Amino acid sequence: MTRPWLLAATCTTLFACNAHAPGKAGAGQADPDATAPLLQLPKDLRPTRYALFLEVIPEHERFNGAVDISVELDRPRTILWLHGKGLHVTAASVGMAKTAPQEARYSQVNDDGLARLDLPQPIGPGAATLHLAWDAAYEPKLVGLYLAHEAGLNYAFTMFEPVDARRTFPCFDEPAFKTPFELTLTIPAADTAISNTNSIKEEALPEGLKRVQFGPTAPLPTYLVALGVGPFDVVSPPPLPPNEVRSRPLQIRGIAAKGRGKELSFALQAGGELLVILERYFGIPFPYEKLDHLAVPDFAYGAEENVGAIIYREEALLFEEGRSAENLKSRIGGIMAHEMAHQWFGDLVTMRWWDDTWLNESFATWMGHRAEQEWRPAYGASEELLKSVQGAMGNDSLVSARAVRQPLERMQDVWNQFDGITYQKGGGTLAMFERYLGAEPFRKGVAGYLKAHANGSGSTDDLLNSFSKASGKDVVAPFHSFLDQAGVPLIQARLACDTAAGGAVSKPRLMLEQSRYFPLGSPATAEDRKRTWQIPVCVRYQSGASEREACTLLTSAQGTIPLDGCPAWVMPNADAAGYYRWSLAPDDLKKLTQTGYSKLTLRERISLASSISSSLASNTLPEADALAALEPIARDPDGTVAVEPMEVLGRAHGYLVDEALRPAVAAYAAALYAPALQKLGWEVRPEEPFAVQRFRRLLLGFLALGMDDAAVRKEAARRGRAYAALSGSAFDQKAVVPDLAGLALAVAVQEGDSQFFDGLIGRLAQTDDAAVRRRILTALASTRDPKLADRALALALDPHLRTNERTTPLSTLAGDRRTREQALTWLEANFDLLLPRIPESDAQYLPFVNAGFCDQPHLERAQQFFGPRAEKIPAMPRSLAQALEATRLCIAQSAAQRPGAAAFFARGALRK
Repeated sequence: MTRPWLLAATCTTLFACNAHAPGKAGAGQADPDATAPLLQLPKDLRPTRYALFLEVIPEHERFNGAVDISVELDRPRTILWLHGKGLHVTAASVGMAKTAPQEARYSQVNDDGLARLDLPQPIGPGAATLHLAWDAAYEPKLVGLYLAHEAGLNYAFTMFEPVDARRTFPCFDEPAFKTPFELTLTIPAADTAISNTNSIKEEALPEGLKRVQFGPTAPLPTYLVALGVGPFDVVSPPPLPPNEVRSRPLQIRGIAAKGRGKELSFALQAGGELLVILERYFGIPFPYEKLDHLAVPDFAYGAEENVGAIIYREEALLFEEGRSAENLKSRIGGIMAHEMAHQWFGDLVTMRWWDDTWLNESFATWMGHRAEQEWRPAYGASEELLKSVQGAMGNDSLVSARAVRQPLERMQDVWNQFDGITYQKGGGTLAMFERYLGAEPFRKGVAGYLKAHANGSGSTDDLLNSFSKASGKDVVAPFHSFLDQAGVPLIQARLACDTAAGGAVSKPRLMLEQSRYFPLGSPATAEDRKRTWQIPVCVRYQSGASEREACTLLTSAQGTIPLDGCPAWVMPNADAAGYYRWSLAPDDLKKLTQTGYSKLTLRERISLASSISSSLASNTLPEADALAALEPIARDPDGTVAVEPMEVLGRAHGYLVDEALRPAVAAYAAALYAPALQKLGWEVRPEEPFAVQRFRRLLLGFLALGMDDAAVRKEAARRGRAYAALSGSAFDQKAVVPDLAGLALAVAVQEGDSQFFDGLIGRLAQTDDAAVRRRILTALASTRDPKLADRALALALDPHLRTNERTTPLSTLAGDRRTREQALTWLEANFDLLLPRIPESDAQYLPFVNAGFCDQPHLERAQQFFGPRAEKIPAMPRSLAQALEATRLCIAQSAAQRPGAAAFFARGALRK
């Protein structure tokens, strides 16, 4: 029901709400404005201010609102285009300063949320005000304005990026339209309201409600407007003191569901330290009046960078010493750094359209890791970024890969802009050009761009021109070669230290040849493979007793780098900074792996392992040779490197050998990692480095779940049963360190019976802690018992699960070769039931449930099932294309590599 203190107009006549015909351009003439815009709204009508009123009662099923939108019209119009999706509009009018408002007819014209206002008479040019009132249901899929629940209490939150503000209020829902917002909320009197700015006035209202008015915001796009309502714990530590960049104190607060505020301490400390690092890098003080970090009980994504009010999934912000996994500290710091970097890059300066999403997400990915590396070097953020970039190269190797700056052809596919290509490839490209330009010129380019476009919008070329100006190097064309075309370059390097006629030695050089990298089985054409980039290439090498570096900008298919002396070894990607695959001639690779390995940096050793894996995937390196080359890498003293062979071994275990040889693969892996396992054990030692703890977690998980190592599984199950402590009332936190609790619990489920499974089901119902719930759900879905697997899959439809938890059972069971078929069959039978219960951002990835298979029948099955459904689901067509291509590649590579793998593992011995 609409309440009088909402300041919302109501329908006073049928004409105002429903009935009149569109205005006409003239007798016999169609109104030229009647043609619906395909993607972007006309730019001759621009919003300049929003006064937004919302009544948000989390106990109700619907909310209502009213808005006054100040706009500027460049010419007269009788049809105004804007956005609104699923709104029941009860009043609409448009007026100018000296004329009476015209009642307007509102209508939503398509499923994307394009809406129009029809006026009886033309209005404009000049300033005008749009007034609308409406009501709507809270969104069920964690977008727009939605409800969340914890410990029997109700909360409301918003998630508007990219195009979901229109689900909450009529607006001009595009990033280029940046305007101030003045928000007033009517909420339950006992609740707290959070938004982009501080509240400036509260007023008691009848019926146990209150009105909260917030101060005007800086100019914002609609997707960065935010609110939260509920019985929050609000934690307010002392404000951050002024520093050499910021002249005023800054209040940072933590917001959590009632009773969870004590778990915000680590995040608030980390966030304050990271924010100062960001301020110093940009040379620009935090741009907004305050900063709140909100832990949300049910949230579809990791976090969202709303101005002054960043929202996070609970398990990405809350930490309790002794119960939470230690590796969560790194995750919290990394996510906070990413989201706070957005406050400058994306919020202060916003992209103009979604094809420039990389300006937001690539930069925040790169800058977030950079800030975390400075904050806590032990967490290894630089190496984690490198690994994620190499992961993106796998996606980028597909023919179906998209460019970083991919044109948006329909709004349903806007979510394609938010993937590993944008985040990781874009972040890796920025890292490459930072090294090419130099850290300080690069920083000056960033700062210059932000200062030039503060509180407005910027474009790709605005940023690239700023880099060029700051560095004195023109990077526009080189950068565009990575942003505007799909694919990952392959640089084939070959040393040339040949002897010329008469015995003279020619000047040593490294011969370079570039092409587009494709794995074996790719349908790429010869023309596809000829693609070139303008690549900053730096190589490290040893000449005599000295280690040296040489660089070039490789702008054509072939090039050379002169070297000082014929090197003992050469690394074709210095510090692994370049976004490219690389290969060496066999003799040169041998020199690098034997003579040069100890001289390589940590990042370079990771790059070497990735190069071996990519050569295996392209079938330029036989399976046996690749496995032999990876053996010393598995023994690397740094676990960050030592884990790299695990993926190759896991693939061999899963796809390249038959059931009879799987024990041989497992035995080989156990022998390879036996020294590390003996050294690490299950217990954390005092002052143990973070990297060692991370390696322990990955190693034990690989051996227990990937290789089915009997001894590791026995110990894991023992600890998992002790941790579950089902005879008691709570988990026994002393039974296993928190980092290993999930692994131990999963193996205990696999080795246990239905009684143990039932006990964990009971524990799930007793806890609202998101991290603990996910640990339990993942363990339940790790079962290998078909009957229990059916029960785990059924949880996806259980009304007691949170929306963001529903795909966990399916994805976990689809990840195990023993239960993959059962998971796929369940999905096919329950697809129509599951789809309305999960976020759209999860739905688009459902075809990847089939991607774990590696045979023609399942390929055809995926095409038949998902093909007719994909076009109806936002962003799914691209996911389906990639899942199908991945299956085809697996089929081709497995066929080529099985004989070599079988021979290698039948031999059964490690190379000494």
